Amino acid sequence: MLHIDLFEKLSSAKDLQEELSLSKEDQPICSHTKLSLPNSKDAKQPIAEKCPMRNLLDIERPFVLVPATSHSRLAPWIIGDCSGKKWVRLHQEIVGFVRYISPTYAEREVRKRIVREVRGMCSDLWPGCRVETFGSMNTNLLLPKSDIDICVMNVHEDIYDAMCLLAKRIEDSLLAEYGSVRIIDSAKVPIVKFIYKESQYGIDICINAEEGLINTAAVCEFLDLYPMAYPLIMIVKMYLYLRRLHEPYHGGLGSYATTLLVISFLQNHPYKEMQYADQKIVSAGILLADFFRFLGFYFNYTNVGLSILQGGECFRKTDRDTRGLLVEDPSYPENNAGSAARHFGSISRSFEAAYMILMTDDTNILDKLPEVSSIGNKKGSLDEPKVVPHSEWRLSRLIWISNQEHNFRANLSNVLETMQRAGK
Repeated sequence: MLHIDLFEKLSSAKDLQEELSLSKEDQPICSHTKLSLPNSKDAKQPIAEKCPMRNLLDIERPFVLVPATSHSRLAPWIIGDCSGKKWVRLHQEIVGFVRYISPTYAEREVRKRIVREVRGMCSDLWPGCRVETFGSMNTNLLLPKSDIDICVMNVHEDIYDAMCLLAKRIEDSLLAEYGSVRIIDSAKVPIVKFIYKESQYGIDICINAEEGLINTAAVCEFLDLYPMAYPLIMIVKMYLYLRRLHEPYHGGLGSYATTLLVISFLQNHPYKEMQYADQKIVSAGILLADFFRFLGFYFNYTNVGLSILQGGECFRKTDRDTRGLLVEDPSYPENNAGSAARHFGSISRSFEAAYMILMTDDTNILDKLPEVSSIGNKKGSLDEPKVVPHSEWRLSRLIWISNQEHNFRANLSNVLETMQRAGK
């Protein structure tokens, strides 16, 4: 997708040791009235040979199983030794993380085959229906175990009756893990939820609810407009996921609200005033630190709301009767995309802690952080897991992947082979 390509071009920065150096003569990178990207031909070509992490990006690394050891927290994106100043190293880690966490061929294919199977089932139930994916499947903002969101349109019967019929068909077809099929009709958008037994992916199916499709299209436009949003969103999503603060059903910050918060942050950051080509000298590490600092220390969510329309704005919540997080839905401005984040106060304090941990050089604090291990070397070959020094690598202080989830991803190639043999 375009926003991923743009971020990978950013990784070819001319000199990442320069921080945010803005010229008063710089023009805004985009129009506030139209969601369109500048012509890529007008952007300066990156000077790849001066990039301190170019070799990291070119490495083809094996995706292999890691033995179940005491190394329960992994940072597989860390390769070799660190070098350069702290912002260069942090940017280096972020680039490595984005490359690692991006879906593999097996992950994409398994998801596509599951959708194809659900599409066939729905077509049998309701001939002429339209089955579409939305959410992270389309935006590519996928964590390893992100659910697959599916919408079934053109179903001409009562929604609840249709969900009951679909749930029964899923159970009868033996697609789901035993006991995993549920109808959640208390949610804002009722869904049929189950776990696909061969892959362990969660599947959420809604019926005749086009809001998700519309919101996904809007997010894709904003991601293309702000290429630095993609890595920030992926890191913040992983950070929330590891602390169980990501689930809207339990008052957490969902993926859509997280995406809008990151985009709003970039709209209000000096980054947006840079020339389009000059985005390539922005350190992703600086933006990540500024995000946690702003949301943790300065954002008064009890009195101020956010909108990303018309270039973005912060506004006083004088006309909205809400004391929690208010983030206008760009597709339906009357809706609050952050209404489910009942515990945003705890999330804000978590962001405050993230900034302090990310920035500290106090060895007394760093020594108390849980150990995280890397599994690769400079040549991309597998090594015995070794402890990552927190004094040198900063991102792994905040995010990691569990041994189980890393091996889950590695095993998906076997799952794909099984599905292919079964003709799915």
